[in-house]
Amino acid sequence: MGKPSPAQLELARRLLNRELRRMPDPEAAVARFCEQLLLHLSPLVGTAGVHALLERSVKLTRAEHSCLAQFIPTSAQTPSTEEGRMSEQLREVLVQEPSKLTSDAAVALFAQLLSLLATLIGDRLTAQVIQDAWPEAPTDVKPA
Repeated sequence: MGKPSPAQLELARRLLNRELRRMPDPEAAVARFCEQLLLHLSPLVGTAGVHALLERSVKLTRAEHSCLAQFIPTSAQTPSTEEGRMSEQLREVLVQEPSKLTSDAAVALFAQLLSLLATLIGDRLTAQVIQDAWPEAPTDVKPA
């Protein structure tokens, strides 16, 4: 599996920075970002698909960001709370790290997720998911 493109990294960075402007607490911003993205992915790929994409993204990102080694997405029995549980798990892992590492790991993780998603559903549909989740997001940076 390839690394995220520079455009995917930039998109993840921009979107996370938007959340950081809304919530200065980096871990809370990362959790909100995660929840927002996963919430908009669920109708498209299902709860199991969201779980699989996030789990694979974590595995691919761990080599560069060892703080993610403790983050093991677990499946919930109730799909309506799945996104919240996974984002809360991620927040709990990242709260133990310095803010700079939190931000870098989150950008890498979400860029990897965007890369996997683009491979699965294509660039256009990935861009639509991003636009649905963040209508105010810049459209000049494409996912791939």
